[in-house]
Amino acid sequence: MRETFQSESEKIEGAILDLSDEINEIREADMNQGLNQFSTINGANTGQNLNYTNSATLWDVFRSLVDQRIAKERRSLNSMFDEIASMINISKSTVYNYYHRRTNPRETTVNEIRKWVNGEVGRNNKLNNLYPILMNV
Repeated sequence: MRETFQSESEKIEGAILDLSDEINEIREADMNQGLNQFSTINGANTGQNLNYTNSATLWDVFRSLVDQRIAKERRSLNSMFDEIASMINISKSTVYNYYHRRTNPRETTVNEIRKWVNGEVGRNNKLNNLYPILMNV
């Protein structure tokens, strides 16, 4: 019998690929649960006033929207945090912490961020860079 020897880096590479496959399977399962309810354009959901009950999805969409606006408007992250904070009446540090996922936000914070995201999605129909929006039913 012949033994197969793998270097540490090959083992790590294999583990990373396995994890990546598992993550993609989870995302696909989540997408199949919620995307049936809304029409899509270019693979991005266009339904408005969505719940974003999945907090990880809300965070992903929020972060993507902020990153898109920063790139589009050529602004600093801090100026974007200032604008968002003033629009949704929460502190700049709360927006910063949510963006960087530093704390577990209060329900009121999540609700305000959800409203901002819904507003951004409503005014921006070109969501090609966003992951499809997930909803848990």
